[in-house]
This record gives sequence, structure tokens and C-alpha cells, in this order.
Amino acid sequence: MNDTQSLIGKLIEGKQERDAIHVAVAPITARVALNPGSRVGISGDLSNPVGIVDPFLGAEVRPGETFWLFLFPNTIQGLRHDWAHPAFPQIGRIYIPAGASAEEVRLREIAAAIGIGYDEMMYGADDWVHTSANDRWPEYLTQQGGDSWRDDFPAYVEEFWRLYEVVRGKTVPDEHKESFFSCSC
Repeated sequence: MNDTQSLIGKLIEGKQERDAIHVAVAPITARVALNPGSRVGISGDLSNPVGIVDPFLGAEVRPGETFWLFLFPNTIQGLRHDWAHPAFPQIGRIYIPAGASAEEVRLREIAAAIGIGYDEMMYGADDWVHTSANDRWPEYLTQQGGDSWRDDFPAYVEEFWRLYEVVRGKTVPDEHKESFFSCSC
């Protein structure tokens, strides 16, 4: 089975089956008239397009109208229906589920601050703790196409592990309380 998502934007070679894909979208307000499918950038930067105007629209988008910008395939930095992309800051976009403890809320704030989804961050920490506890080489969580997780997390590492222990109800040995992030470089 192929990873169809990674083949979008390329001609098909060989036999392929029908599939469904995720496409990251963002609401954008047009500054100028735009045609469906037009390549556009953020803040009027047409020299550095990050996606296309909703190709399914039946008419031109007029200045001041808001449309869905379809981001280019394989450019977003994470995907859990709440994506990250370098052109869109994550500030103020924190989902807090009903009944979340103060510790979970703070962990969600830390995740937002470093630009990763809460669930993905916790999965990475769980994997790190599990592999470390079983005398295996710890599994790093790798950020594709960037290094903000690795670079920004050290400011929160001590607080993170204290909160993690409360939320997960387990003790992490001091020697494993370090960053579990890596970049793809």
C-alpha cells in the first residue's frame, strides 16, 4: 500500500487504487481578485506561494471575500486535524477539553508554545518513557522540516516532566527527564 498523501502533486506512476487524503486548509481573506486554483502566498506575498485558492469554487474570489486556502502537500509540520505550518503562528489556538486538570491545561499551553499538538507531544513522551524504562535506546520524536520543537522545548523541560508525571500518574527517573525531540537534519 502506498502513502497516497505523499504522492499528491506528482504524476502517478504504476498502478494506484482509490484513496482519500487530508488537505490542510486555512480561512484567508483576499486582498485582490483571485481565481479558483490560483497559487497564493500569505500577506500578499505572491512570490512565495504556500497553497492554492479553493479549486472547487465556481467563481472568482473578490477582494474582501474569505475563502479556503489549500496548503501545498507535504508542507505542513504536523497533522492531527489541527495542523502547524510556518506561515501560520499557533498562538492562542489551544483546545482545552471539558474536565481537563490544571496540569493538562499547562501541558497544552507548552505544546502550543513549541508548535506541536498536545496528543502528539504526549505520545512522544510516552514512547520516550517506555523505551527508556525498558533499557532500549530512547525513541526521539522527530520534527520533519523544522527544528522548533527541539529548540524551544528545553525552556519547558523541567516543568514538562513534573506535569507529565501528574497527568500520566507515573514517575519518570531523573536521568530520563530530558528533551525527547529531534529534527530531521
